[in-house]
Amino acid sequence: MKRIGYISAVFAIASVLVSCSGNAGEEDNSLFLEADRTTLTADGTETAVFTVYSGNTDVTADAQISCTTDGTVLESAGFATSAPGTYSFVATYDGMTSNPVSIVAKSAGGTEVPAEPSKFVRELCIMYFTYQTCSFCPDGYRYLAMVVENSFSDIAHVLALHSSQGGDVMAIPVQDEISDDLQVQGYPSASVDMRTSFSLSNDKTSLRPQINSSLEDYPAHCGVAVSSVYDEQTGKAEVTAKLYSELTSSYRIAVYVVENDIVGKQTDGQITYDNYIHHYVARELLSASYKGDSLGSVEKDNEALKTYSLTVDPEWNLDNTMIYVLAIDDAGLVNNVAVCPLVGGNTGYNYVADAETID
Repeated sequence: MKRIGYISAVFAIASVLVSCSGNAGEEDNSLFLEADRTTLTADGTETAVFTVYSGNTDVTADAQISCTTDGTVLESAGFATSAPGTYSFVATYDGMTSNPVSIVAKSAGGTEVPAEPSKFVRELCIMYFTYQTCSFCPDGYRYLAMVVENSFSDIAHVLALHSSQGGDVMAIPVQDEISDDLQVQGYPSASVDMRTSFSLSNDKTSLRPQINSSLEDYPAHCGVAVSSVYDEQTGKAEVTAKLYSELTSSYRIAVYVVENDIVGKQTDGQITYDNYIHHYVARELLSASYKGDSLGSVEKDNEALKTYSLTVDPEWNLDNTMIYVLAIDDAGLVNNVAVCPLVGGNTGYNYVADAETID
């Protein structure tokens, strides 16, 4: 972000306030955090340098900069790490808290984009944070669905995570952990490919730019395939997730059971409905963590796989139940996604047109 543009914006806002209120002596006391880079190599040396502004004044020396990802406080205005991942920071000063800033630390080996375009279609996951007594959530979902259906229907997969607030019967325990880590400030909110969340009420127009950023700035470097075999007699299913890497890198996979079109209660505006239809609800997390189970380092042009067993809940409508597999790279971001039906599902690698296949 260019400092000139920020200062200009502050002056413009200040001018409007003076013209409306006449209080020309009042200063802009907003706190703003910026970094000189948003990505770095996790080699313990490459450093992102922060600057903190109170209005137009540089207060970096007196501010406290904290990493909200792991709870640490920086000893200086620089951040370096040897651990790949996504780190979020805020500054505090004089009772104020700044905007969050995220830094992506890539592995020293490099989760780098292959020299040639990927042979795999880039699919993404949009996490939607909601709960049944949230009166604004249905409107947020309607906007989300409109954007996806109009522009990204073939590649964007919505994963609705219900909070335990208000006794929501569709909540799963991991949702609260995910919302804390992705800094969900209110409901409804969304996160594209497990980056920092944003509001679907007062910041909903961020959705399309966030999707475009994922597609343009984080192109595919792996493909994902998934199959599911359900045994009606035992009520169990066996899920196999496969990942093919186009570069040597570490990967994790997160696996969810997702049910669509669940009929249940929902507050929408001033009315609570008993027959509201809930879409793409996360029913169960099969991996040990939402951050995924490790596949280790996958060599370039090699495949890794992991299998899962689950006991099917008799309340699930199996005609509407799916398996989501999220391939998570060593920066902690979703790089690709595959979805298949729980019953008899088999989704192979999704290739771009005319790509050489590996099957």
